[in-house]
Amino acid sequence: MNSEENEIASSLFDFGREDEVKEDREVLEGEGTTRKFKVGSGKKIWRVTEFNAALKRLLEGEFGEITVEGEVTNFSRSQAGHYYFSLCEQNSQLACTLFSGNARRTKVELLKNGVTIRATGEVTTYEGRSQYQLDVRTFELAGRGELLARFEEIKRRLEAEGLFSSERKRSLPAYPRCIGVVTSPQAAALQDFLKVLWARNPHITVILSPCRVQGNGASVEIAQAIELLTILPSGNTYPEVIVVTRGGGSFEDLWEFNEEIVARAIAASPVPVISAIGHEVDFTIADFVADVRAATPSNAAEIVTQRAVEMRENLGNILRALNLRIRERYTQLKQRTSLVFSRPLIRYPDRIIIPYRQRLDYVVEKLFALKESYLRRLEERLIKSIKLLRAYHPSRWAEERKKRLQEIDRRIQMCGRTVIDSYRNRLESRMKLLQALSPQKSLERGYTLTFGEDDRLICSASEAVNYEVIYTRFADGKICSKIIPKKED
Repeated sequence: MNSEENEIASSLFDFGREDEVKEDREVLEGEGTTRKFKVGSGKKIWRVTEFNAALKRLLEGEFGEITVEGEVTNFSRSQAGHYYFSLCEQNSQLACTLFSGNARRTKVELLKNGVTIRATGEVTTYEGRSQYQLDVRTFELAGRGELLARFEEIKRRLEAEGLFSSERKRSLPAYPRCIGVVTSPQAAALQDFLKVLWARNPHITVILSPCRVQGNGASVEIAQAIELLTILPSGNTYPEVIVVTRGGGSFEDLWEFNEEIVARAIAASPVPVISAIGHEVDFTIADFVADVRAATPSNAAEIVTQRAVEMRENLGNILRALNLRIRERYTQLKQRTSLVFSRPLIRYPDRIIIPYRQRLDYVVEKLFALKESYLRRLEERLIKSIKLLRAYHPSRWAEERKKRLQEIDRRIQMCGRTVIDSYRNRLESRMKLLQALSPQKSLERGYTLTFGEDDRLICSASEAVNYEVIYTRFADGKICSKIIPKKED
């Protein structure tokens, strides 16, 4: 200090003249000690600028460079590149400045409201407002702020390596049969996951790879648990997807999932990984590296079983539609069958034969009647002839008549057989025609009936190609055929 500054300081804070003291002030000095500064009678009249300048030099010379810890509030940046904020602690606050020159030598991007830092600089005053402040030269994060800084640093590094890239993320298997779970056996998240998983698909096998999910060293156990699921001994069921999960907690509780070793273990896993850590608002490095992020453990179970549930619902819809179609088709065929069998030709085939049978009986009876009548007449003529023969005894004439009579009898019998045979042939022809119209006779002649898988009759080759399997009915049974598409020449 020059002589003028010494005079000002002597006038402001006089340590020796008790009789000129008007009031006492306690000023913090060092580590919790106090000094009493006694303001003099103030005979000198000060100018405001002069007084502020002297106070600034006194504060800068008294404290020098100090480090203050507090929470950042009122953070702002001027157009010139300077940063202004306050450090708060309960009901106290300290104004701080970080000029652009010093800002370029620090990680100023870590500064934001709510971050606790340790700021190092010099105490000075801003003469324009008579306000003392800390001119910050450098700072470091304190408490949770250090974790946030590590979080951002790990995140930037892994993102630069491409571990967060969407191109490297794998799709989940549609219908996994085995799932690996990395979590603590006592975790409530495990019970929530299993409850939802097995409620939606009870056939999934779960392999638990136990580990701690909180505390120092837990990140190593998590990474080892993930790796263990990928190197199971031969003969074991391998998981098709791995779920890394735990319940909610504070940022510090979830920190182990932010460690780089966990992120790299997830990235190195040969099977897809789902992260289900904390609640929906919680984010960890593992969430960015994992192939899929689930908001909660229960949501992870829903994601894994989503396709299986959809398939079960689709199959149920298909089954219901198929049953409805079968019932409709059965009703149609039943109605068609009833209509066919209701026709007289099919239901009462004897009605066609009966009229011809009756006519045949009538003809046969008439023939026999004619025969009897004719025979009677012949008998009468024979008796008359015999009488004449007896009367005349013409032996030769009698012999000739006898032969003629025998010839006539032969002709009569032949005529009767011819008429009977004619009607019998006509009857047999009609019966054969009736049998020829029967579907069974068509099958016996070598014809076949071909049906599709839906029991529909196939009438052409163009209809047959619409089926993978067809059924051919013969007279003595049924065969199944597989349709092979014709190759183009």
